[in-house]
Amino acid sequence: MYSFGFYLKYNLLLMKIRFLALLFASILSSTCFAQIRFEKGYFINNSGETVSCLIKNVAWRNNPTQFQYKLSEEGQIQTADLESIKEFGVLDESKYVKFVGGIDRSSESLSDMSSDYEPSFNNEELFLKVVIDGKASLYEYRDGNLTRYFFGMQNSEISQLVYKSYLTADKRALKNKQYKKQLQDELKCESITLTTISELEYDKKELAKLFIDYNTCANSELTDFMKKGNKGTLNFIIKPGIQRASISLERTGQYHSATQPYKLNFGGQQRFSFGIEMEYVFPFNKNKWSFFIEPTYLSPYKVEKEVEVDNESLEVKYSSIDLPVGIRHYFFLNDKSKISVDVSYVMNFAVGNSLFDYERSEDLSIKRGANSMVGLGYIYSNKYSIEVRHGFKRQLFNYSFYDSKYKTTSIVFGYKIF
Repeated sequence: MYSFGFYLKYNLLLMKIRFLALLFASILSSTCFAQIRFEKGYFINNSGETVSCLIKNVAWRNNPTQFQYKLSEEGQIQTADLESIKEFGVLDESKYVKFVGGIDRSSESLSDMSSDYEPSFNNEELFLKVVIDGKASLYEYRDGNLTRYFFGMQNSEISQLVYKSYLTADKRALKNKQYKKQLQDELKCESITLTTISELEYDKKELAKLFIDYNTCANSELTDFMKKGNKGTLNFIIKPGIQRASISLERTGQYHSATQPYKLNFGGQQRFSFGIEMEYVFPFNKNKWSFFIEPTYLSPYKVEKEVEVDNESLEVKYSSIDLPVGIRHYFFLNDKSKISVDVSYVMNFAVGNSLFDYERSEDLSIKRGANSMVGLGYIYSNKYSIEVRHGFKRQLFNYSFYDSKYKTTSIVFGYKIF
């Protein structure tokens, strides 16, 4: 009759293999659907014609230079770009307008920083993202680490709000904050004071608030696109699980004449885990990327083995807390289901009396360490989840003549509490 440990060991392995096969099959069969999602939108061409369409909405982090669209659900996928389009948008989410004019791309990095106080404008064609649309409108342009804000008054041209870092002759980094003077000259209203402008940072939220205040003061209709579209979200998830951990030990040489090298494999052992994950889902790229941290307690690993060459017993006692910190990518299957792939850096903290306990020889204390881990999961209704994780090998200590490896495979269940 099989023992409970034997039953759990092989059923865990079987579950892992079946689950991985199912998830990989799902990814292969649904990737195209997950990555191509067209939503109601429009574009205005250079002739001024407004065309209703379905736009592939990827919630661009960087401002696009082109976009894909269809004229109907069954229609052919087409591409439009800066040459032919003056404006496009996804309904109730985002709006982009074509800008032809100067943009200063001066670096904010100290190693590449300019010594010129004045901005260096390049004449370019860009799609600017509308942040606030009204009598006074605010626009955003992002390209990698570069972020620039633009503004335009009703019936006037769009221009950049100037903010530039520069180096003085004695190598001090200072800021050209000409944007404050620009806004002071244009946004004249009782509710906007000199103090308001002088304390204003070159920041999306602060600038948006100022433009909202001005349009409200000027009795202008406005659209706040920061309140539309995707939002970043913070999730808290309870994560119990079952982990199969294995430990090996090798004595690599003789530290005195009576010792001999040996290798020991302590085999796999089930450990129960309990973690609380804090996950921030980024607002760009349709909420497909997130950052997470998950403090996790693991039940003790305890196993004993004979060291035949020394004619003594050795017991491994290991209690620990893991702290994975990582990034996750989601593949949306439909409105209810999604698959996740994540990678994390795991800091491990041995707790209690964690050591290699020799019967007669000197004990080896287990120290804190770190390794990497990958995971593949399935989430249903944005609340329930199951995930298979693999932790790569890591050292348990740093002793001369000894080498120890620790690796894990886990099945983790999740329940989002809020």
